[in-house]
Amino acid sequence: MSDEAIYAVLSKAIFHCSKSSIGVFADKFKLAFDRKPNQIPPVAIRVQPDFHAIRFKQKDTVQSSISTTPPWLLDHPRVNFDLHHFCNEDTPLEIYRSRFYELCSYYTMVSMDYTWMV
Repeated sequence: MSDEAIYAVLSKAIFHCSKSSIGVFADKFKLAFDRKPNQIPPVAIRVQPDFHAIRFKQKDTVQSSISTTPPWLLDHPRVNFDLHHFCNEDTPLEIYRSRFYELCSYYTMVSMDYTWMV
């Protein structure tokens, strides 16, 4: 496995550690698990030797927070497929363009994202 792949895997592992687990890297916390070999230490302690091997620094990670709003309450994107029913081979570009501008006039304060497929 390449160093970049290992770094990506380890970055994901540390990314999933919460802010409260930052203390996991403290030597005092690690000693508690060294004295109890039957207990499985947290992932942050188990991957720490690998972090050192690739010179990973915890300050290089981004701390993120999880939204308190459930996903089903978030506003979902609304996509207009009105132009989709035109056949690409048979429809002139002018028809697409005029119909597109007509649709744009109905939407104000809307973000338009374009994708071009080849």
